[in-house]
Amino acid sequence: MIRKLLVSVLMIWSSACAHAQVEDYLQYMPAAMNFALKPCGVQPAHTFKDRLFVSVAAWGMMYGVTGGLKMTVHEWRPDDSDDESFPSGHSARAFCGANIVMHEYKDVSPWIGVSAYAVAATTATLRVTHKKHYVHDVLAGAAIGYLSSEAAYLMLPLWQKWTTKKEKGGNDKGNTTLAIFPSASTEHVAVTGAIVF
Repeated sequence: MIRKLLVSVLMIWSSACAHAQVEDYLQYMPAAMNFALKPCGVQPAHTFKDRLFVSVAAWGMMYGVTGGLKMTVHEWRPDDSDDESFPSGHSARAFCGANIVMHEYKDVSPWIGVSAYAVAATTATLRVTHKKHYVHDVLAGAAIGYLSSEAAYLMLPLWQKWTTKKEKGGNDKGNTTLAIFPSASTEHVAVTGAIVF
């Protein structure tokens, strides 16, 4: 079932991205797997709220580090299109998502995580073959993505402690509400969130 889902998604994306490079879409596939597998009947290790926290925290750290390095290093791409080659943001996003998938689904089947890492490795390879990055760019991006997700999982116990209400007797009430509000305009994309506990 998972294999059919992955094949279908790849076929749809490959036909939808005829005008763009496939890795522009492929980089988001591991992150999408994190949330798409549960509705398909595959049970993740953590709740939706916890997986959302890990994803937002990991992507926030990953974007901060990659963006900061791109603005600091100014390495020219192999195709000379701009000076934002180091590190690879595509690789960082793909490996960040792949590591989250591995954490969430390794107890169900290690092949789920392996497939997410295969997509991430394909993304990184395509960035090099399409002359958008050097090998050290994608290796650095992969490391940043991996380490960002690991750091987010280290922060998860604090998040769980902070968002769990306690009754007077010390028992967890567990009635925290999380709301996410995406918005977009022609110039910006934003996500606003609220948590009630």
